[in-house]
Amino acid sequence: MGGNINFGFLTFINGQSVNLSEWDKNGDGKLEQDELKALLAKYQLDSVEFSTIDRNGDKEVTDAELTFWAKEILLEDALNKLITSRISVEIIGENAQYQKSIIEELRDFTDEYIKSAEAEDIYKLTEQFVVDLDKKYEEIKENFSVVVVKPPERSSGTDETLNYAINGVIDYLRNNYSFDAHQQEQFDKLLNDEAARYLSLNSFANKFVLKSYLQYWLTNDSNGKKHLYEILGISPEEENTPNYFEI
Repeated sequence: MGGNINFGFLTFINGQSVNLSEWDKNGDGKLEQDELKALLAKYQLDSVEFSTIDRNGDKEVTDAELTFWAKEILLEDALNKLITSRISVEIIGENAQYQKSIIEELRDFTDEYIKSAEAEDIYKLTEQFVVDLDKKYEEIKENFSVVVVKPPERSSGTDETLNYAINGVIDYLRNNYSFDAHQQEQFDKLLNDEAARYLSLNSFANKFVLKSYLQYWLTNDSNGKKHLYEILGISPEEENTPNYFEI
């Protein structure tokens, strides 16, 4: 979800806007269990437990509870991205012994941030959290005397693997979607970044494996699909369109 969270209006992370008042059947300014359950089912969030949002257990969801829930999701997502994109790549080898402790300290920092930080606009809060989280990570690395070793330069073989995989995924997208040159540039950058992350963790992957992974990530993984929706400007309802998500 994203955007400024106020009761009566909610925007999910995939960009879909929801008018909560339409789900507040009795008009009391709160969502009761059945009302929220119907909303979550509609937007394919059935796995979310009502108790996760209903913090005081009164079987109703208020603006404050929705805001706290949204804040939890966004800040924890930012932490998980830091773990997968940097910590899992940087804290390796001789530094691997510190990885668990570093992650635990960052989780404690995130939990405290969720509890104490307040803001009218959750997305501005999240942007500030990402900055503060990065500073905290650098501080913790310094405390553990971690020296990050710069990864080696890409070889020509790696470039060939990237080109094959990314061009293959772009061709697949062109067979299923219409997009312009600017959108293709966005896809190129997105796929290059994800490919670099994947290869840093799976250095022996060949071009066929990388292409399959990138195509699956972009069309089935929740984070990849979020980027797909954003670049193409489509909504999740279009997910059932024939051939959209076939591998």
